[in-house]
Amino acid sequence: FWLKECMLVPTAAWLAGASIPVVIDVGAHRYSDFFPLVHSEGCHPSRVVNRAVAAACDEGGLARRGAVRLLAVEADPMACEALEQFSHRNYEVICMAVVPAHFPTRIELKQSEFLDGQCNSVLPFASADGLPAAAAACVRTSGSIQVPAIQLEELLAPLSEVALLKLDIQGAMTTAQLVRFLGGRGFELVLCWINSAELREQNCLFRRVSSAEILQIGRLIFEKV
Repeated sequence: FWLKECMLVPTAAWLAGASIPVVIDVGAHRYSDFFPLVHSEGCHPSRVVNRAVAAACDEGGLARRGAVRLLAVEADPMACEALEQFSHRNYEVICMAVVPAHFPTRIELKQSEFLDGQCNSVLPFASADGLPAAAAACVRTSGSIQVPAIQLEELLAPLSEVALLKLDIQGAMTTAQLVRFLGGRGFELVLCWINSAELREQNCLFRRVSSAEILQIGRLIFEKV
């Protein structure tokens, strides 16, 4: 992938595999849980390493689709370097923050040394007052850097075969806002899991609804009218 006037443009090599479903992992940190699925066995039981991958294979519908193409997206440059240590023809890394429509194309990333930067945030850190020790350590800043940013709409625009989208939600949009936004673009919520209840951080997984499913939903609504 490369950038042209702040728009994401897939390379010819990536487009050559257009029949293979795409999984986008936004906030992949240093390793994407979905990386095992890029191999030819796809959702083989040996590659289903946690609940997120199990949901991608089962509720997300990847179990019957073989290998996937994985786009790992991460704002932290150090974490991005770790992501780039992995290599596969079905795997790409984008070192950018994914933001809502009203954010600028360069933003400040607040850094935390806790958990190798997993607490980094594009939003101001919450006050540590009254938080449990681990959550308080998470919001203790070690500085900030400027990083490039891309709007979620621009990230999705060039990719027609996005089957699943995982988002690391830190409060820039609420889950309800994301469900509405992505619902208008053909996605439905599969599940969310909590990273930190105290800091209102969670990961959410969305799957693309097929045309057949949309027609079925339309029929059900029509029958009830």
